[in-house]
Amino acid sequence: MGAFELALCAGLLTAAAACDVGYDFGEASEAAGVTELTVTLTWLTVEPAEIADVYLSTATSTACNSGYFGAQFHPKTQSVLFSMWDNPQHVGATNRSDFPFQGMPASDNCWRNALDSTGKSSGVQCGQPWTRNPAVSKNVSFSFGAPYEFRLAMTMQNASGALWEVTMFDPTDETTLSVGKIFFVDVPLGLPTTCRALGSSQNPPKQGLSAYTFLEYFEAPFDFTTIATWSNFTAVAPHDNKAYKPNVTKDCCGKTYGKPPTGAFLDTSRRCVPPECDDLELTMMCGPFVRPSKSAVAANPSCLKTSGEQLVDSRDVTRMHDCWRDGPPSSLHECFADRTF
Repeated sequence: MGAFELALCAGLLTAAAACDVGYDFGEASEAAGVTELTVTLTWLTVEPAEIADVYLSTATSTACNSGYFGAQFHPKTQSVLFSMWDNPQHVGATNRSDFPFQGMPASDNCWRNALDSTGKSSGVQCGQPWTRNPAVSKNVSFSFGAPYEFRLAMTMQNASGALWEVTMFDPTDETTLSVGKIFFVDVPLGLPTTCRALGSSQNPPKQGLSAYTFLEYFEAPFDFTTIATWSNFTAVAPHDNKAYKPNVTKDCCGKTYGKPPTGAFLDTSRRCVPPECDDLELTMMCGPFVRPSKSAVAANPSCLKTSGEQLVDSRDVTRMHDCWRDGPPSSLHECFADRTF
C-alpha cells in the first residue's frame, strides 16, 4: 500500500470548521508492531481566550479501531480528550455477556457513547476534567509556549484483547495526567491479535501507520485567532526499538466563513523540518488576519476564493469531517483517499 497521504483545509457551511493536515510515513506506512505514538502540543495563541472553543487533535488508529486524542480550549476551562470508535465489524453491543462491547471503558473517566457523531457511530470517549464524576475529575490548565507531550500506547494485553492509554506530560509541574484507558476486545469476537498495534486498516485489520491532525473550532467569533503546533511526532515499535517519523504531505490552506473585513477566516498550516527545526513541527493557524504561504496557495489555488465559489468543496468537507457518522470507516485513509486540493 502506498503512503497515507491526506491534507485538506477548507470551510464548513456549519457552525464548526476544521483544518486537516495529513502525514506521510512512506515505506513505514506498513510498519508492524508499532504500539506507541508520541506528539507534542504547544499552544502559542488563543485569542480571545475567554470565549474560545477550539480543539487541536491528532487522529490515528490501531489495526482494529480508529479515533483521535488532543486538547481543547473552552471559555472557562481547558480539557483533554481521547476518543475511539468500535471496530467496523462490531459496532455497538455484542451478543456476549462478558464483553458487551468491542471497545470497553477501562478507567473511571471514560464512558460509552456515540462520541462526536450520530447514527451508527459508537465507541468510547475519555476526558479530563470529567464533570460526571467529580471524584475522579482532574483540572487541566495550559500555559502558552509550554510543550505538552501526548503519548498513545498499548500498556497491557491478555487472551481477550489489549489495553490502550493516552497520557499527557505537563512540563510546567512535571506531572503526567492519564487522559483515559480503553480496552479493545479482539479474539473472543473473532478479531485477530494483529489488532494489537497501530494500524493502516481496520477492516480488514492491518498493522501500519496512518494519522492526520486537525484544528477544529466551533461557534468562533469573528475576531478569533488560534496558533498552535504539533511537533516531535514519533511512532515506536518496542519489540525492535524502531522509531518512525512522518512528513507532512502538504500544508493546508482554506477559507472558512464570514465576510471581510470582520469575517473571512482563513485556516492554514506551515511546517518546519530539519535542519531548520530539530524535528518536524507543524504550525496550524486560523483567524481573520491569517495569511497562507505562497506554497500552500500554489497547492490549493481555490483556497482564496469566496465562500460561494467554495460551496461544493465545503459540502465535501462536511462529509469528511463526519467520517464516523455512519459507523467506523474501514481505514483513516478511506476518509481522505479521494481528496485533493
